[in-house]
Amino acid sequence: MKQEFLDRLANTVDAICASPRVAGYLIGYSSKGSARFTAYRPHGFQHFVILADGLSQKDALDLEEHLHMRIEADQAALSYQKYREKSRGRHHRSSGGITSEDGMNHCVYMACWEDT
Repeated sequence: MKQEFLDRLANTVDAICASPRVAGYLIGYSSKGSARFTAYRPHGFQHFVILADGLSQKDALDLEEHLHMRIEADQAALSYQKYREKSRGRHHRSSGGITSEDGMNHCVYMACWEDT
């Protein structure tokens, strides 16, 4: 992936984190697109942003890992401070679930919640 693309996505994460309405968030991988949000709603996540879609499984997993590493690299940044606390620390690369590796149907998303 091109550095310009990676920087743009990182800037998007930073911009969303800068909102005082965003209390916390996490970054994830899915092959189910926005349907993945249904799993987060019962846990208090109110927003779901697809950062990149139409990716191969490898590219989506690489992108998810890149964003995690960037967030972890600067613990003074708002993007780290607002990251879901129990998900901080060493990144565990997704196994890709039970879906097929084939196709360009994989995405990387940001799920957020607000203070209530």
